[in-house]
Amino acid sequence: MVIANGYFQASLVKGWRYLDDAGKVVNRWLDQFPDTTVGIEGLIMRNPDAIMREVRVSVDRIWLAFSAPDTVRLVCDQSAKICTEISEIIDVKSYTRLGIRLQYLQATPDVESCERLVTGNLVPDSFRTLLNEAGLNLRSANVNVDLYDSKLKVRLSVRPVRRIRKPSKPDKLPDMGVMFDIDMYQDQQTERAKISTFVRAVEAWSKENVYRIAEFSLREN
Repeated sequence: MVIANGYFQASLVKGWRYLDDAGKVVNRWLDQFPDTTVGIEGLIMRNPDAIMREVRVSVDRIWLAFSAPDTVRLVCDQSAKICTEISEIIDVKSYTRLGIRLQYLQATPDVESCERLVTGNLVPDSFRTLLNEAGLNLRSANVNVDLYDSKLKVRLSVRPVRRIRKPSKPDKLPDMGVMFDIDMYQDQQTERAKISTFVRAVEAWSKENVYRIAEFSLREN
């Protein structure tokens, strides 16, 4: 199982200094992101060849995107580092929401086996029986679950996916499989100094739970 994509978002409290200091953000990372656009509505910095492929900054958010990161720790460490540095530049001291979203992908040999695993393991037998009694066949399903503990809220989606078009460059991602789309977040006000605490909680939750969830979801009946 590989991580196909990673995302980070911080919703800002009093991010209006972006309007004054967007140029300072550009100058800080210009060498890493050759494709950069900046305006009143927001700043977008892109490097499609890098693992951290995109950074967006506006008065209300900082958003990062990662392509096929090797580890959760990479996403967590880079997210904390970049968010902290941008926040210092635009004088943001706290956030109303912090979130990291990871999209794991497990390859399957064909579409049929992918759909069979998701529906067979994650859709209740009683629901499938009800459909059968109505003369309906369940071919595929997207399963969504909301979870929470004392440190994080988690939104989990499990669904079959397939690549629509071939990538311009070879990558390690399968053409089809089961995607585990996991959004881990805090939606209470958090101080800038606590970003590292948040990302460590994300890393710990992922390490403890993701592969257990995948093992259950992908078991052969």
